[in-house]
Amino acid sequence: YSNRCPNPKKVCTRQTLDLGFIYTIGGCANLAAQLLWGWILDQKGPRVCSFLSVATVFIGIILLGITDNQFDVLPYAMVCIAVGGPGASVALFHLSNLFPTAKNSVLSLFSGVFQLGFMVFMVFNTLTTFTSRFVICMVYAGMLFVIMLLGLAFWPERSLT
Repeated sequence: YSNRCPNPKKVCTRQTLDLGFIYTIGGCANLAAQLLWGWILDQKGPRVCSFLSVATVFIGIILLGITDNQFDVLPYAMVCIAVGGPGASVALFHLSNLFPTAKNSVLSLFSGVFQLGFMVFMVFNTLTTFTSRFVICMVYAGMLFVIMLLGLAFWPERSLT
């Protein structure tokens, strides 16, 4: 969003406000999506919930890769990523039933790993010194595509109880 500033090398108020707005809508979308993913998990099971959530993040990552100053889809990318993330997390919770003596520890581990998910974008930022954001996003989208296919093939149709 450096194009928002008169001097692209310095941060300006307009850039800060626009990025703050994107963060706000992403955060709100993330909170609202959790109810949606819980309903999908209850109605359709973990396979469908996982597939749809990863597909939503996949779309967001593609949009993040193609956004630029002329074709600004960053708000849509962030909403897709924010909406899809909780679904992938919720779809894992039933796996804690595989470990009845450590169920709460497993749930805590899942929660912690989900919270560390932000680190993907820190890695993205580091990698941009070596290659373009587009290439990084397309590689990550390829990994998400493989996860979607594997999830459809191997993920249980109903929750493990």
